[in-house]
Amino acid sequence: MKIPEFMMEEMIAHARETYPAEACGIITGTSGGLTVLTRCRNVQDELHAEDPELHPRTSRDGFSVDPIEMLQIMRAARERGEDFKIIYHSHVDADAYFSEEDKRVATWEGEPTYPGVGYIVISVYGGEPKSANLFHWSEEKGDFEGVSLEVK
Repeated sequence: MKIPEFMMEEMIAHARETYPAEACGIITGTSGGLTVLTRCRNVQDELHAEDPELHPRTSRDGFSVDPIEMLQIMRAARERGEDFKIIYHSHVDADAYFSEEDKRVATWEGEPTYPGVGYIVISVYGGEPKSANLFHWSEEKGDFEGVSLEVK
């Protein structure tokens, strides 16, 4: 999957602006390509404040998109004949890998929560993005694996 350069730049800007919190967002599109990038609000701090035992992570080491916002994005995408194509987020002062927490959130009963959706993770150290990687579900491995991230 090729990522339009302006979308990659937007994700990197978002990650830089939200530091030291994780950025998150959704890219929708069709089989013909990616069309709309939506920055999402990371509600992890709110969840943590409500119930730190159930939600031990803060926005510095986790992200959660408001479910209502996610539904609004999904509804708007469907009205345009689009689907979720990529969910992106940043890692604060950490590398761009698909963490165990990322896997836990991206799966349900051992299968991807959003089949066919890729995940981009952007590494941000000291407020400056350093790298980005793309991950897709591998049916063969039953896990997410890194794939080539091409920017066009």
